[in-house]
Amino acid sequence: MISDRSGVLTIYFLIFFIIFYTKIVFTFENTHIVTTIESDGFDFPIGSPDNHSGWYISLYLGQSWSSYYGHLGEDFLKNTGSSLGERVNASSNGEVYKIYTGSPNSWGGVIILKHISPTSDNFDISGCTLPNTGQKTTSVVYTLYAHLQNISVSEGDEVLRGAQIGEIGYVPDFPTPHLHFEVKNQTAVDTEWMEGVGHGYSGTDNYAPNHFKPSQFINQNREIISGQSDEIIVKGSSPDIFFLKNNILHRLTDWNNIYLPLKDIYGDYQQKSDSELANYHWGSQIIADGLICKHKTDSKIYLIQYDQKRLFTNESAYTQRGYKLQGGDPVSPTVINLPDGMLSSLSSGPTITTNNVNVQADLYFKKGNQRTNTFQPGDNKSTFIELKAGDGYTSYFYLRIKNPDGSQYYASYSNSTDIPNTPFASSPNKVPLLKENGRPKTYNIVPGNWNNPWNFNNYTLPTTTAPGTYTWEYWYEDVNKPGIILCKDTESYTVQSAQDEITITFQSVPSGRIIKIDNQNYTTPKSFTWNVGSSHIISTDQTQLVGSETKYIFTQWSDGAARTHAITASVSTPTYTAYFASNFLLTTAILPADAGTISTTSGWYSNGTTLQLSAQPAANTNYSFSYWSGDLSGNQNPISLIIDAPKTVTANFINIPPKQITVTTSPAGLPVTVDGTQYTAPYFFNWNVGERHTIGVNKYEPKATGERLAFESWSDGGARTHDITVPAANAIYYANFITEY
Repeated sequence: MISDRSGVLTIYFLIFFIIFYTKIVFTFENTHIVTTIESDGFDFPIGSPDNHSGWYISLYLGQSWSSYYGHLGEDFLKNTGSSLGERVNASSNGEVYKIYTGSPNSWGGVIILKHISPTSDNFDISGCTLPNTGQKTTSVVYTLYAHLQNISVSEGDEVLRGAQIGEIGYVPDFPTPHLHFEVKNQTAVDTEWMEGVGHGYSGTDNYAPNHFKPSQFINQNREIISGQSDEIIVKGSSPDIFFLKNNILHRLTDWNNIYLPLKDIYGDYQQKSDSELANYHWGSQIIADGLICKHKTDSKIYLIQYDQKRLFTNESAYTQRGYKLQGGDPVSPTVINLPDGMLSSLSSGPTITTNNVNVQADLYFKKGNQRTNTFQPGDNKSTFIELKAGDGYTSYFYLRIKNPDGSQYYASYSNSTDIPNTPFASSPNKVPLLKENGRPKTYNIVPGNWNNPWNFNNYTLPTTTAPGTYTWEYWYEDVNKPGIILCKDTESYTVQSAQDEITITFQSVPSGRIIKIDNQNYTTPKSFTWNVGSSHIISTDQTQLVGSETKYIFTQWSDGAARTHAITASVSTPTYTAYFASNFLLTTAILPADAGTISTTSGWYSNGTTLQLSAQPAANTNYSFSYWSGDLSGNQNPISLIIDAPKTVTANFINIPPKQITVTTSPAGLPVTVDGTQYTAPYFFNWNVGERHTIGVNKYEPKATGERLAFESWSDGGARTHDITVPAANAIYYANFITEY
């Protein structure tokens, strides 16, 4: 099934998609013919498609975790609460290349999607490799989504960008549910074990061969349009005329004063149909706020804002914000060369330095002094929007509120260079004062080092407020780079009726654990019917012992709160899950008791732990290891043991009496050397089976005048001096001598 990207999919978009984007590419995969729709760009697989607001990246490409080095993707977790069960979306149009369920090494469910660019080498991977290989483009990439449950697609399916493909699941070896997300090239799929799933780590810090930095790759490949034109002036059927560069249309505000000077640089305009122009992304006006430009004969680069030109102090100040000096893509426009006179009328504004851009937003609600997402009619509700800016930045501001019945309205304020001190004026269906390409926008300059919340305080929900979910969307978009979200947050609150009842279910992983609800013990799973808005205390013991050999250690609640905490019955959270780590007792024994030792002692070990057991006989005894019994068998030593249940292991030894070894000569009475000491043959030794010793004789021994004895051979065929291993029975070793004259 192909599902639509977030938002309302209109009939116009369907027709447009069929005409321009659903190009079918035939390829041979796994000995059968498949069809793959082309990619039109990439979004984040969780949270908002434009960024991962409400989520954070706990582990980046190339980073290390515990004893694992060179992470091959990015791990996404929610900022608050558990990520378990959260929706996972296709990052781009593509084919479901592979699906794995219950795969090894704690991968859980895994989906691999294959994405093909609309033109050869159209994906921008510059700067995305680790280490940087210098490669700029590629025509095929694969995205990998791991630790999934409830996978909703099948191999060979075609999926659209933003379509749900599964949910974040629980993996026993990783108690914190999260999405492991990779972007890699075809080489990685062909060479990694398990046909593309791989190991998750390269084994070397800051090294991720054939993989790309996922977040950077997504931001560099937001919109991909086939057949792009570069640096020309175009015109459709309307009087408007545009400058086209890197698939971005910049409207020229003045034919005489703008077009004619540019014509000297770029030539006459080219006529295009309106449907052709609809392929392109819309950028800033020329000259208008947000235009990136430089003099035709000047190497200095400027950002035009509020009828001022702001100079980038150096190249780093420009590229640090994601802009490109050459190349470009739909969300990172390169500079546009303008004649000298077109900039001379603008005053100079503050220069743009190399300070790091750091803008963060947090949207939340309060009832009294308590943050909450659950209200009842008549409650006093305050809304807070916290914006933290570490660098001055000009941006577009958005605020949209969606009601349970589907209606929505916008809050807005006039274009201003100041942060408003009063709440936004709002009314149904009112949009911000500036609309561009059908998208509501309001200019706002975020001053540097600013940290202060806007708030809508002490608003009392009318008693007639309809129950349901109200969603607030709040975001800042870079005015200079269309489609790039600087910061964003989306939060919902639920209005409930005090008389409503709801069923709340408590479960655990693994199931069957003891939990406390309002100080009473229950065994999971357990459900209750409570009034909406009622408060309860949930808890569980830190350690639960089952019998004498199994115990479960509490790790977390699904809502991320403390082991003992209060909850409010709400339709938004009908299920709470307590997660436990399983521990099992290993009992080791020696038979006979004083015969030896085992390297691993009795004790508690986590589920899935692999132990290496080695049995050693006691020193200065005749004991020898014989075999394992209990939950191990055979005589392999050392041996591995996986702890997946209570285990009992016994190392069995046997007592082997020493053997009499005779070392002699023929004829008798000649000297022999044993382990470096000389004896007169025959000589008798009591040695343990398996011991190693060295025996030898002289090459010649004197006899009568004119005669001597010469060594000829040992009875075991060994060299004149050689090592022997004590056999399991008594033995005689004799050296043969012959008389020489």
